[in-house]
Amino acid sequence: MKEIITQLKLSIEDEHFSKTEKQSLKALVAELAPDPDQLNFLRSEIYKLASEKITETNYRFIFEWIKNANSALTLNPLNKENTEAYFSPGEECRDTIIKHINSSIHRLRICVFTISDDAISNAIISAHKKGRDVRVITDNDKSLDMGSDVDRMAKEGIQVKIDNTSNHMHHKFMVTDD
Repeated sequence: MKEIITQLKLSIEDEHFSKTEKQSLKALVAELAPDPDQLNFLRSEIYKLASEKITETNYRFIFEWIKNANSALTLNPLNKENTEAYFSPGEECRDTIIKHINSSIHRLRICVFTISDDAISNAIISAHKKGRDVRVITDNDKSLDMGSDVDRMAKEGIQVKIDNTSNHMHHKFMVTDD
């Protein structure tokens, strides 16, 4: 957390919180992934730094700085800066999925029609073996297809739920670390 506090100090020092400083701070927070207690500590540091720096002439900047610093601590996956689109088939889409699986820290929630790509399946199994809480929901008809890796995942100890309704469970999404 020292790196984040150092960046906060630098951003308030010159009384100008640039877009680059905010993006850099957001990237550092994303990289270090502080837990809720650490985030609360960092927020208290923001107010401590602000109270040490505030004067009658810079209070407008300080209020704006507090707002920007706090928002930099909030990871918003829907933020346009973090939004990307990929289309399948293609290696770029698969590689991005694998990158997100590999970068998960605590949990993976996967809801897919089928899983048949060995590279993706191997990444999911590897995440499970590293202690990630992995859960998969898939379609009953597709789980029986040749090439489906659902049974292999279940045999590895991954919690797999199969939709047994008469309708196809045709979703294709994954949530990493909530």
